[in-house]
Amino acid sequence: MGILAGLAAFTKGASVVKDAFSVISKPLSAGLGLGIGFKQRRQAGMLRKQAERFLPGPEDPEVRNFQNLIKRKARAMETGTDPITATGKKLIAKSQATTQGNIVRSAGGDPRRVLEGLKVTGKQTSDAISKLTASTFPASQYYTTAASNILGKISSRKFDLKMSQRAQALRESAEKKSASNANISGALGIGLPA
Repeated sequence: MGILAGLAAFTKGASVVKDAFSVISKPLSAGLGLGIGFKQRRQAGMLRKQAERFLPGPEDPEVRNFQNLIKRKARAMETGTDPITATGKKLIAKSQATTQGNIVRSAGGDPRRVLEGLKVTGKQTSDAISKLTASTFPASQYYTTAASNILGKISSRKFDLKMSQRAQALRESAEKKSASNANISGALGIGLPA
């Protein structure tokens, strides 16, 4: 057997080995591609769960507490139970009591003068309390507006957060679909649309 015949036999043997390797390598690389694809999918799921733990809540508790504080202040001013109005009412009542005592003493026992004086002080007291309560109205309106603005910001934050989550989920879905199609098509040797 000559060199050429030996070379031809070697080339034919190499071709058989190459064909055998090709037959074995296709399923092997398909299985490897599928395995990588599933591993990537599992890792993506784990990363998503980790990321969700760091996601802020839809409401900032400090902002909500501040809003509740402002609402309480507005309600207190509207009802006249805020510290300034309450103190003012006490001072007016104390002044009224002092004035009424003086009226009774100075009337000298005349019931008509006592009743007339008490009527005047009652009207003055009522007017003073009305003025005091009316003076807190602008502050009450300010607090009500501030609470409403905070509520608007909370609602806006919730909406923005939901839209951000939706956009992220759509992006991740598209990426996973593309990666999955690439791995499956690579494993099966076919082209799938991204």
